[in-house]
Amino acid sequence: MHYLIIYDISENKIRTQIAKYLEKKGCKRIQKSVFAARLSPDKKSQIKQKIQALQYDHGTSWQSTDSVLIFPFETDQLRQTEIIGENPDFSEFLDPPHTYFF
Repeated sequence: MHYLIIYDISENKIRTQIAKYLEKKGCKRIQKSVFAARLSPDKKSQIKQKIQALQYDHGTSWQSTDSVLIFPFETDQLRQTEIIGENPDFSEFLDPPHTYFF
């Protein structure tokens, strides 16, 4: 399944931790606080648990107004997206992966 992960975090340190973690998990940044990824149920669960752990970590300053949204999306929905301005590369989400055996 494909997902958009969108966050609005006020604290720079937490925002940076989340961004680095999402990149480490193979998510692709498409805007400053927006990532897209093709995730298995297990990987999605891991990401959710890690972000929740950051939320409840007493060493961080997670605000009551901070949030992370994880939206599922289908390829057809992405094809209908209207973009104004710079066009992010969605090719890895629009074109199915290919495996060749020789």
